[in-house]
Amino acid sequence: MYPAPFPLARLSPTFCQDVVIAISAHLDIDCLLTLRAASRVGDQLLAAEITTRCRKLFRGMLDDYEAFVRELDMTSSVIGSTAALRLLYPSTPQPDEIHVFTPNKLFFHVAAYLVHCEHFALCIPPHASGRRGHFAKLTKNGGTIKLVQSPSASPLEPIVRHWHTGLFAYVSARRFCVPYSSLTSQRHGLINPRSLLNYTHIPHSVREKIHDWKGERWRFTTMMKMTRWSRAQCRGVASIVCAAARRYFGDASCLGGPTLSLDDQEVPTYPYDALEEWTVLWWRSGETYGQACHCEAHVIDPGYRVCLRVTLV
Repeated sequence: MYPAPFPLARLSPTFCQDVVIAISAHLDIDCLLTLRAASRVGDQLLAAEITTRCRKLFRGMLDDYEAFVRELDMTSSVIGSTAALRLLYPSTPQPDEIHVFTPNKLFFHVAAYLVHCEHFALCIPPHASGRRGHFAKLTKNGGTIKLVQSPSASPLEPIVRHWHTGLFAYVSARRFCVPYSSLTSQRHGLINPRSLLNYTHIPHSVREKIHDWKGERWRFTTMMKMTRWSRAQCRGVASIVCAAARRYFGDASCLGGPTLSLDDQEVPTYPYDALEEWTVLWWRSGETYGQACHCEAHVIDPGYRVCLRVTLV
């Protein structure tokens, strides 16, 4: 989401460029990636559209947009939650607050930048510690940024604690990732088992959230459906319905890629990138298929681990 201009060349001889740009504002990331795969102009269009959406997301809050993106890049911080959905799926409403996730040791670096360089007002609420980590709220001109401190060197760790899979998406200065894109594009979310009572029952607090999201035509389920056929075709952790099936940010099932185009050469480089070194691996839990599975365990609890990316690739 470094600044990128819209291409001067036409994407299609049928439409003028203004029409193409107007249409692209309504395309989700799946459609934009299709255009990227079609031509160099489509690649430039994706980069410019993500930049435009990000500028609109922070409209009225940032005095120097490019310097803010450099701060995100330098600290390996990411935009997540509903703000990431807004950038990747523009039909998502504008969020009330923008969630920015930072590595553990760089939380105060980002907070200091926003206070001293962008003149945000810092507010650390009492008991400013939630399921996703410690946080602070920064406000300016009616806008709010919720800055979340990861417990580890990976800024992605708090993301896997969100209550449904649609919120697992993130956007950084250089890349984006949607772990459950086939579901998210259909407004379908899997409820995080960690948000359930005994990993099976939906508590009242989550039911209230489901009611709010259903107003935006979202549907939710607690787990993938298991059938006799799926049990017979079980391939262990490689099966999507396996209780111990492992996922991680950047795996083959994720929809992801660079936010930069091939022509974006004049961007700063930094000696270290936490997103390149660390990722988060998780499994959803559930019932096993039989006594031969996982040391005869009948149920596997949900969990996650922060891992070096090189150990998973």
